[in-house]
Amino acid sequence: MNADGRRWGDSEKSARFSHARELAEQGRNFDGVAFLSTGINRFGAKARGFGRVGFGFERIRHVVEFLAMNVYELKAKQGRALGFHRNQVCPPCTYKAALCALAGGFGFMTTQSLNYTSGALDCEGFLAYDETQSGPRPGVLIAHAWKGVTDVEKGRAVQLAERGYVAFALDLYGRGNAPETLDEALAGIGMLKSNRALWRERAGDGLKTLQEQSQVDVSKIAAIGFCLGGGTALELARSGADLRGVVTFHGSLDTPTPEDAKNIKGRVLVLHGASDPRVPLSAVVELCEEMTNAGVPFEVVLYGQTKHGFTNPEAGTDTSKPNFYSADADKRSFAAMLAFFGEIFQQ
Repeated sequence: MNADGRRWGDSEKSARFSHARELAEQGRNFDGVAFLSTGINRFGAKARGFGRVGFGFERIRHVVEFLAMNVYELKAKQGRALGFHRNQVCPPCTYKAALCALAGGFGFMTTQSLNYTSGALDCEGFLAYDETQSGPRPGVLIAHAWKGVTDVEKGRAVQLAERGYVAFALDLYGRGNAPETLDEALAGIGMLKSNRALWRERAGDGLKTLQEQSQVDVSKIAAIGFCLGGGTALELARSGADLRGVVTFHGSLDTPTPEDAKNIKGRVLVLHGASDPRVPLSAVVELCEEMTNAGVPFEVVLYGQTKHGFTNPEAGTDTSKPNFYSADADKRSFAAMLAFFGEIFQQ
């Protein structure tokens, strides 16, 4: 159940536990306990058909949530005393660490679908922030890949919110219009690429929605994007939007108007697969020339033996395909982005 009393939807649960899964994969001694509440939810859902049994597991789930929230408070106090960041695991106690991760997902993280308009288009984005923090904080605009706002983008929003940012995943397609097939996606992408003004308008309306959130320090906003979203973030920057920085992950980089780079106000970080067949190195070189000619400070990081879609687990791990997930490149690129934010938001 979230802060305003709503029960988590399936997609929201998935987003909540994506960060716990990330920590577990990084070896922070969760030993599977971090997924206790998820398991209880699933078992309880099946058991509800058996009356009292289902009710019992619903009660257990609430107990787990209650314990997690209380342990999280203790962990936060100890962490501050020991100099830990609130998102770091403090004492090496497996069960306690797991409950702390659960607390981040059930007690203190606000997430919500957020409706807004872009021209005549009704859009549905996804907002995440830590409600225990006070005062304005940096905002991060997330531009989705070709499928629209999915659990992948929502998971990234939660990861960023847990690190102190207000994260908003914008919607380029409009509510109910996300493509269901590759052909539909290619048509949507083609439409945006052939009408850069519309592409920038939709990105700008997403940015405006983020800027309107009371938790956001509007002087400290960055835009990030994956695949199509990388192109979205760049087009937004080329339009002259007030951004401290832009980060692209295996992003679309091309533009018919490279001279518009002179409008970019912040820094650019390109995180790219060196073997990406969809956006080859020639496109990276062209972007470098574009940024250099416009005097834009930029950095390019290439990940060897890495192709397109390396941050998306749904891409699978078949390295013979043009898209595949790389856990190493995913981890390293996320860390590079966080280091980049640490620099641009301190300026």
